[in-house]
Amino acid sequence: MGGILKHIFDSLKARRDYRFDSFAELNKIRWEAYRELWSISKLIPRWPRKEKVTLAELESTSVQLRDWYYDGGGILLTERAKSKYLKIQAELTKSIKDGEAKGSVEIDFDTYDYLHKVFSELRTELTIDLMSRETYKS
Repeated sequence: MGGILKHIFDSLKARRDYRFDSFAELNKIRWEAYRELWSISKLIPRWPRKEKVTLAELESTSVQLRDWYYDGGGILLTERAKSKYLKIQAELTKSIKDGEAKGSVEIDFDTYDYLHKVFSELRTELTIDLMSRETYKS
């Protein structure tokens, strides 16, 4: 009986250790991919506010995001981060189409603020995934 319990305990411990090691490795890989994604999101900062953002810059950012996603970054996104990524792509596409329909070359103040909010939501999700803004008490 003791041998069976030891075997069960050892199996559970091995499984737990495997999951912990896998998570640690995934987190290392995710850290690098998320740093790149964070950098791509710098088009529309809060501080200092960028004077003008063109529709061409929005399109270029959308392409950079797409390339990041399909070059391997997308597989690392959690479900929540992926939903934020998809929202950004949808809003970039909408903003480009709306701007073109108005004959604009640049985005307006309200579009800038909205896109900043959407990008900020993604960056917040990335910090949650990486636990990079956790406060630890000793």
